[in-house]
Amino acid sequence: IRRQRQMCIETDYALNKGYTVCWDGDVSEQGFSFKNGIAINPQVEDVKDYSTTDRARFEKMPKYQRMDEVFKFEHPYPEINVTPEIRQDGYEKFVTTDDHLMHITGIVKDQNGTKYYITKNSWGAESNKSGGYLNMSESYVRAKTICVMVHKDSLPKELKKKLGINKSHEISPEGRLTVSYIYLFGTLHYIHITKEIGQRSITTSLPYFFC
Repeated sequence: IRRQRQMCIETDYALNKGYTVCWDGDVSEQGFSFKNGIAINPQVEDVKDYSTTDRARFEKMPKYQRMDEVFKFEHPYPEINVTPEIRQDGYEKFVTTDDHLMHITGIVKDQNGTKYYITKNSWGAESNKSGGYLNMSESYVRAKTICVMVHKDSLPKELKKKLGINKSHEISPEGRLTVSYIYLFGTLHYIHITKEIGQRSITTSLPYFFC
């Protein structure tokens, strides 16, 4: 659980420091509605956390009717508490797929205190009623993220130390190695590096397992 939560913690840390985050994940889910400017991961199996009125109504419905109701996107409902097992199950059953990249720019909460990530899509400002943006719930992000990319300067000092990165690393008199971005795949991190030699720059990504 610590490893799964770490990705969201690092994303929040970057956003709170004024950086933005590149998000790569699944946008093929029924809960992803760019038209409505929202991506949600509602809990429809167990309705104990629903309001008294909604719970009484939902308890009489079969699952498919519950899903029809929540995916009207008319108001928020309780969302799934995503565990590493839930994430892994999505990967193994090919339910979670690598579909699209978007740009996370901030954090907001709804009237129930549910956290969402303000996300800019690349489909244009006129592509939906929210000016090309949508809010992805934290539950959706936890379940459907493939990876995020953050700038190295947005990482907590503790993580920088574990990854062994600084502002730059001298590797030889004629070249300088610069770490610029970090890709976060749960326990697998990719360090995006640029080697500067004279007027030339060579860029690559190296894997780094973080346990």
